[in-house]
Amino acid sequence: MKRFLFNLITLMGLATSGVTVAQELNDSQRPFDKNVVSTQALVSEQCFSSGSGVTFLKVCITDNGNLSWFESPSGKFHLQQREGYAVCSGGMPGNGDTVHGFDAYIAAEGWGNPTISQPGGSGTFPLIITRQSLDGVIQLKQTFTRNTPERGIDLKLDVKNISGVAVNHVFLSRYFDADADGTPDNNFDWTHDSVWGRDSVNPSVVGRGLSLMVAPSAGVEYWYLSAAPYAYWDPYGQYQQYARGCDNWGGSGPAYHDLVGFAQVKMATTLNPGQSKTVTLRYRPI
Repeated sequence: MKRFLFNLITLMGLATSGVTVAQELNDSQRPFDKNVVSTQALVSEQCFSSGSGVTFLKVCITDNGNLSWFESPSGKFHLQQREGYAVCSGGMPGNGDTVHGFDAYIAAEGWGNPTISQPGGSGTFPLIITRQSLDGVIQLKQTFTRNTPERGIDLKLDVKNISGVAVNHVFLSRYFDADADGTPDNNFDWTHDSVWGRDSVNPSVVGRGLSLMVAPSAGVEYWYLSAAPYAYWDPYGQYQQYARGCDNWGGSGPAYHDLVGFAQVKMATTLNPGQSKTVTLRYRPI
């Protein structure tokens, strides 16, 4: 049912203009049912395709900077919405910190409207999406580029202090609800630099899937990758609602379940007025 609903939404958008329109999910009444679809919010997105067959890559990116579709090779889709980010500061995430803004696609808070730039013209990379937090503290600039040989997306994230005072203990979180090869329950594992989910319905076959990697960077304090159950991430759920912040909520792995992978990056101990910190993340099929 979930696959049908999301495919229906995507096909309706593609039939009109090549720019899809995706509907917001609202799990407030059934917090663990990802099939619940409402018409609360519409988010415009651009879709990009390259290659064919085993080299095929299709990604869709919303105007707010969410990766809402990832398909590679042809017919093997691993992500349908439920991907996003948060920026926090002031303390350890989950322990007295301030969330300046989050956007999980299905729920968002704290960010102003995006400014979108495509230097090469509409429908091309790089795609640059810039947002400022409504509290006037943080600017987040996301630069999406395509790595065609590796069938992936590189995402450079610039976090800037736009306030007049120093901001301490700045964290960025990026997360993705992988439904690898169209299945919600996946085998997840992670290392220091990468987290990935695979479809392994048949234990004798290594399934396809999606990985999120942190590119080596000397400009940030540290990073941590892991995964946790969707029920704990769910921004409408009855549990921790980790989608709404930057908390370090991972387990020890590996694990098999309906899971969400995440990267938590400590951008800076102190971010002075006008100062920026940058980290690059990479989505790749596996």
